[in-house]
Amino acid sequence: MPDSVAKKQESEPQDYKIKTVKCPKCGGKRLQITTETDTHVKTSGGGYSSTKGCLGWLVLGPFGLLCGNCGSKQKTSVDTTNKTYWVCSDCGNKFRNLEDWKNELEKEDTAMKASLCISVFALLGAAFFWVSHISFMGKLLLILAIVYVLMAFAQWNLLRKEKEEYQKLEHESTEA
Repeated sequence: MPDSVAKKQESEPQDYKIKTVKCPKCGGKRLQITTETDTHVKTSGGGYSSTKGCLGWLVLGPFGLLCGNCGSKQKTSVDTTNKTYWVCSDCGNKFRNLEDWKNELEKEDTAMKASLCISVFALLGAAFFWVSHISFMGKLLLILAIVYVLMAFAQWNLLRKEKEEYQKLEHESTEA
């Protein structure tokens, strides 16, 4: 048994290289990690309701105008995103953390593929309505399909450029 384990270990390739991060600008290895938090607060609803105020005025007179403030609920949603960066202590260069950037690229790739799927379904719907002699819906879906194809093409171009930047940064900032 021990001989088979030793042979198995010898036959496995030794491609395990530890990659270290270095500054793509100066090549320095004295790096600190920092996180930037981007918070968006969105408030909807609430405020004065003119419909309630007018109805209150009809029923209660001038004091009824205050009814416009009754029952108003305000909804607030908070969206927080964190981005991780490396900062070089030697030259002060700030560059993206590769793992986070790779995850963002995968999400953008998924969104682009979804746009293409929507455009295909819109084209199929346009063809169906065109054959069924409902030309208005056919034209509408055709326009929708064209818009989604253009959006997917624009996303593809941006994604391609961003992937090139990612690969360049990956090559410049890691060493085996």
